[in-house]
Amino acid sequence: MPRIHPKPDALSGMWGLLPEARRRALRHAHECPACRAALEARTPGSAPSPWAGRAYDRVFDEVLGQLAPHIRHASRERAEAPGLLAELARHAPGRRELLVRNARRFRNFSLSLMVLDRAREVSPDDPRDGETWAFLVLRLTDVLDPAIYGRALVEDLRARAWSLAASARRFAGDLFGADQAFLHAEAHLRSGTRDHLERAQMLVLKAVLRRMQRRFPEAERLLRRAVSIWLSAGESRRAVEAMLAWSIVHGEHGEPERAVRLLREASELPAALRDPQLAQAIHHNLAMCLIQAGKFLDAEGLLLHSRETTGALGLPGAESGRQWAQGQLARGLGRTAEAEAAFTALRERFHRQGRVYEAAEATLELALVFLAAGRADKVEELAQEARTVFVALGVEREALAAFLLSRQARQPSRTTGGGSPAAFDS
Repeated sequence: MPRIHPKPDALSGMWGLLPEARRRALRHAHECPACRAALEARTPGSAPSPWAGRAYDRVFDEVLGQLAPHIRHASRERAEAPGLLAELARHAPGRRELLVRNARRFRNFSLSLMVLDRAREVSPDDPRDGETWAFLVLRLTDVLDPAIYGRALVEDLRARAWSLAASARRFAGDLFGADQAFLHAEAHLRSGTRDHLERAQMLVLKAVLRRMQRRFPEAERLLRRAVSIWLSAGESRRAVEAMLAWSIVHGEHGEPERAVRLLREASELPAALRDPQLAQAIHHNLAMCLIQAGKFLDAEGLLLHSRETTGALGLPGAESGRQWAQGQLARGLGRTAEAEAAFTALRERFHRQGRVYEAAEATLELALVFLAAGRADKVEELAQEARTVFVALGVEREALAAFLLSRQARQPSRTTGGGSPAAFDS
């Protein structure tokens, strides 16, 4: 009989459906040669075992056979989840919560995962809606049966929901609220499966918040740890995504050379070599590093080369990222009108989306454009507006920069460089 191994996704699903005690025992038996041998053959003097004399593969087959009802249940859930999500999406948030609380058909683990994906997708354009979807997952976890799914797995789901709520709050500029959400996420993660991959996902999101708070050393530490976890697990795509976020930390911390080295390392990982989206995101962040280093002509060549591909691939944040890079490049090359148009459009877009922090960043960039053009009155007005936001958010570095810019308005001078909140990030 041929030896057929289940696909990784199927194994992950089966693993999650095992009761927690069995999951721990099976993991230990798989990793421990002595215990594996005890399963494969009866120990002298022990009571007869139904597994005695069988090869380990047959023991594993029997475990999978015992899981068959759970696997069928999971397959049904996966098939039903898209329709359930579409039904929820037709209703207002309050009605969604009522349906989840009262209708048994929504007690579906696969649906919870799809709602998490929805929260992740909508948060950049509508942070409040993203937070609403994340909280809906918390309502779903209240009605999921821990006897079916395991308490630890449900706790992992709660941790993911709170992490995405934190991400949505970050997009909305509620940095304090994001910190509070991460405290909840960490508490649930400690009560969960303690899976390293679950922790790595949260580390990346938390690092992006630390970058926005200008806590760069902590952001770097979190991302280094996440990249190590992803690489150890063979998850090169996730590792590249974390390295993209890490490169932005280096760039905004005034270390574009370190960012370039990191991006070159990322470009050599298997996922970047086979995935054009990741390759284009790396090229974009490289261009941002070149702009931060004052190498505007090199950056322009890289942006021209990748602009059409980046747009065609529909990368997350592609339009904002492209426009931000073009605005900074135009400012660096003295093309004032082009830079003004780019940052004015970005500022308006971020305001519409409720992304307070990024809107203030664009406002500060626009003030720098007007500073180069000698329009002191506009500089002081915009710098004061940005400073008010940054003070309210508790971002002292940017608040100080805005204050110094308003003072400099009386003696305008050409400036270059800047931040990159619209680079490709998590």
